[in-house]
Amino acid sequence: MVVAVVAVIFLSPVLMIALVLWYRMRKSRMLNETMLKLAEKGIVPTPEAIGALGGKPAATAAAMAPYYEQARQMRRRAAWSDLRKGVLMAGFGFALSLHSLITSRSPNVVGLVLLCVGLGFVVLWWFEQRHLPAPDGIAPAGPGNPAAGPGAQVAKPAPGNAPTV
Repeated sequence: MVVAVVAVIFLSPVLMIALVLWYRMRKSRMLNETMLKLAEKGIVPTPEAIGALGGKPAATAAAMAPYYEQARQMRRRAAWSDLRKGVLMAGFGFALSLHSLITSRSPNVVGLVLLCVGLGFVVLWWFEQRHLPAPDGIAPAGPGNPAAGPGAQVAKPAPGNAPTV
């Protein structure tokens, strides 16, 4: 009887989390399948449908932007979401491990796992940011332009004037 009560108490949060994750994955899969079916029929999805995939309402001015811009914004939001998740997880993991080191002189396994997963999300964000296209007018940093940082402006030629080589 005691084992059953303890199992119910400790397994109910795991079951609730699993159900929420299953629901979200199912909803996302159904939206993706709908978009694929529309694309197969040659129907261009509406801005509301694209906004639904991003998880935000389409009543904003961004819904009127071209589809490419919307996709780029969704990708950028996903990258920043990875950074946020990584910083939060790494912070909680570090705090748990530090507390355990101070109190019992041994690191907390859960804290170390959270710390490593959080650092993994930060690394994922860093790699994703390197592959995102730079906004117009900003020079990407790289081997071809080492002096250009994230805030360096590129001189654009005036309309009608061709750049000289």
